Amino acid sequence: MSKVEEMLDIYNDNFEYIGIAGRKEIHEKGIWHAVVACQAFNPDTNKIIFQKKGDVHSPYSKLDITVGGHYQEGEKPEDCIREIKEELNVDIDYNDLIPIGIRQCAATVPQINQIINEFHRVFLLPISQELEEYDLNGEEVSGLVEIDIDDTISILLKKVDTIQGKILYVEDGKQITKQIDIKLDDFIECWRIKDEFLLGLTVACKRYINGEDKELIRW
Repeated sequence: MSKVEEMLDIYNDNFEYIGIAGRKEIHEKGIWHAVVACQAFNPDTNKIIFQKKGDVHSPYSKLDITVGGHYQEGEKPEDCIREIKEELNVDIDYNDLIPIGIRQCAATVPQINQIINEFHRVFLLPISQELEEYDLNGEEVSGLVEIDIDDTISILLKKVDTIQGKILYVEDGKQITKQIDIKLDDFIECWRIKDEFLLGLTVACKRYINGEDKELIRW
């Protein structure tokens, strides 16, 4: 049985709704659509959480934002909690999130013959949960990596070459945590270089922890 194609709401470049289209057509033609971009962190421990997809032992598996995924046809901004549930397996309320802006992202990816034109609804998720308490399903997310926020800022600013972190991943049906060394190249390049998105998110987490007015925090 063939898989039903995912349908998404589509927009013009001013983020005005113009209809719906299939995911394949959207990426082939570069049609604008909306995605969730959520960065989780633990304000109690000053730790930020990145995710790894695919084989966590592969050098091609990079540190990425905690949660990222498409808004489905007809979904509202607050329906981003569906994607967060799917990837982190945590139950949250939309009011737990801190919206920090909309990011307009355009990129051509010739390796997979796609044009990615996306509006990112960007959120912070402060969550007082230890890394070991996350329950990975091994499908949506292969691993989570926890790093000190100040160390993350230092390496993204190229002030240090290596920092320490802790990874959680699934192997042979069991969840495993261990300490790891992290270098700048371990972070996904597209979010690290173009507009320093990862740095902006990490600084936003730090500003929240420092007690700044959350309504003024932007990525």
